Amino acid sequence: MYKIIANNPFRILGVCANSSLKDIIANKGKMNAFLKVGKAIAFPLDMPNVLGEINRTIEIITAADTQLTIESDKLRAAQLWFLNIDDIDKTAFAEIKAGNFNKALGIWEQSITLSSLQNRAVVYMVLDNIEQATEMLSRVYDTFLNDFVNAIGINHSVTHQELVDYIVLTILRQKPDIAFETIAGTHSAATWREAAKQPFAQVMTQKLNSAVEKCKKNKYNHYLEQGRQLLDFATPIIANLIELLTDKDAQLVNISDKVGKEIMDCAMAHHRVIGTEKSAQEACQLLRATSTIILGTFTKHLIYEKLGTLNPQQETVEKVVDDEEARINNELENQMKTRSTLQEASFFVDSVWNDIVVLGQKRGTDDATYISLSSRIALAALNKINDDIEYRNRTINTSTTIYDIKYALRKAIEIIERIWQLDIDDETREKLQRNYTLYTDSYNKVLATINSSNGDSENNNCGCVVIKLIIGIIALMKLIHIIFNL
Repeated sequence: MYKIIANNPFRILGVCANSSLKDIIANKGKMNAFLKVGKAIAFPLDMPNVLGEINRTIEIITAADTQLTIESDKLRAAQLWFLNIDDIDKTAFAEIKAGNFNKALGIWEQSITLSSLQNRAVVYMVLDNIEQATEMLSRVYDTFLNDFVNAIGINHSVTHQELVDYIVLTILRQKPDIAFETIAGTHSAATWREAAKQPFAQVMTQKLNSAVEKCKKNKYNHYLEQGRQLLDFATPIIANLIELLTDKDAQLVNISDKVGKEIMDCAMAHHRVIGTEKSAQEACQLLRATSTIILGTFTKHLIYEKLGTLNPQQETVEKVVDDEEARINNELENQMKTRSTLQEASFFVDSVWNDIVVLGQKRGTDDATYISLSSRIALAALNKINDDIEYRNRTINTSTTIYDIKYALRKAIEIIERIWQLDIDDETREKLQRNYTLYTDSYNKVLATINSSNGDSENNNCGCVVIKLIIGIIALMKLIHIIFNL
């Protein structure tokens, strides 16, 4: 990240992101005067020991100045640079000039202001501590978004999503293999996590597309090897994207199918070229593994058709079905030992999803065993969701924010929307419907409260409105508990 910050136009001009035009002109005058006599000039925030020396030339200075005249460029530069708003900032800057970053951080940690959070974020970026940097930025954009935009002199409206998009995409350009949890772990605000999903998923999808194109170019005479490599590369990425987006996301379904079809072509070409019993077994093995990452129903059917042509023995198919049923029952037993949280509910559904889909395709969607297992999965997941939400409402305290409530309700709704796709009995579907209605009503009330509080500078924490909302949700959760046990 330090490379992006090293070339920041504010750094080159020796000013802070909220400096006036007068300050910028003054610094340009100093730099030009020094350049005329062949001397170098330094400013307090140059940080040459960590960012390298700045080779200031007329061309570089002019380019930096021009960049700051374009509002979009100025906004992006300001997102990764310092603000100088009060005396605390000046004291901390003196420590930065001396290279004492930890002391500067300690000074800013004494207060929660726009500049203290923004400046800590920049220091953490310089030190390559992405987790801490994004935590600070998430707090800036959640609490001080308008103040930040006004401080740097931007005259057009700026959204929370715009700011998060730029930071996430910038991080991914510098660190393409960084994990989502590093960029937006639980330390970051729920609103940051939600906003960060979109740019992160966009980059991960691009990586999968590139991997498919690479496989197409390199697979000739290396079909099995290239298919396995693509599968190994794509599996963790798709698993992470499912966790972020849910497996109903259209973009994710399309890219998983694209990857699956390319691997399927590799598997079939491998057997077509070699034509032995061993090559058929190798192709079958690759196809079965590939079926676990494909989210589109049609492409899954293609995989099973290819498996049927390679290994048409019915007893093998029946054994796969029996194994899947056993695995589902085992997971249903195991989930009783795990904590009742939204995360565990999501993990549980993920762990049995492929098996229940395959079981339905093999036995038919009207098979009694299949319907029973699907319904048990839905009820087990729903039970964990309701227990988690009830626990959150029992333990609400002063650190609980309306955004925490919003995130929990949104996650609960997403999980229910996923298990809704299962073929379940009427009684279970009615329970899902009742709970889904109550959660969506609560979520809409939270959104309405957030929207009504935006722009109210005297009520940034939603105050009494949040307290009333929480009381209402507690009552609603009691109703959910009653309904669930009907």
